Amino acid sequence: MSQIRGLIDRVGGIDGIVGTIGKVQKVFQGIQQVSPMLKLLMGGLGGLGGKAATATADDGLLAPRRRKRRRTSSTNGKRRKNGGRSGRYSPSRR
Repeated sequence: MSQIRGLIDRVGGIDGIVGTIGKVQKVFQGIQQVSPMLKLLMGGLGGLGGKAATATADDGLLAPRRRKRRRTSSTNGKRRKNGGRSGRYSPSRR
């Protein structure tokens, strides 16, 4: 416990810790605001990841989606009473 107390005192107490956290948050906010502009600049100059990301999305290289296959049924989704067997060879008519 005394080591933790000494560490807090070296940083500047609770006020120092809160101030440091505030400064770190400001730095992260600045980076988040500048990052879209940097991505545009890097993409325009042929920088890292700029061309590869746009080539797959814009050039139509993605495979088209497959269509779902419809079930063809002459009974329109109704179940047969005889278990799917035809009338002539069903065991109930023997």
